[in-house]
Amino acid sequence: LELQCPPLSDLLLIRPIAFQASVTVEGSIVSSIGPGAMALVGIHEDDTKEDLEYCCKRLLACKLWENDSGAPWRHGLKQRGLEILCVSQFTVRLEIASG
Repeated sequence: LELQCPPLSDLLLIRPIAFQASVTVEGSIVSSIGPGAMALVGIHEDDTKEDLEYCCKRLLACKLWENDSGAPWRHGLKQRGLEILCVSQFTVRLEIASG
């Protein structure tokens, strides 16, 4: 799943749904979440604070889960009270940008 931010921005978010996720550095878990989403975030030096705020709002507004009646794509992270893990991943931005 990909969420491209403002057209002039190089900032990129990729947000897979996660049952659990963690970041491990040198064998130690430095951050983890339970159910929610993990966002791989690629930030470019030309991205602005406004670009970041826009992408954060879009990420929080994504409807990735069904509602209580089973209708798909009706609930987001905030509605479900789920967690989000943002992971810096500049190489993803470079690979996608270059094709």
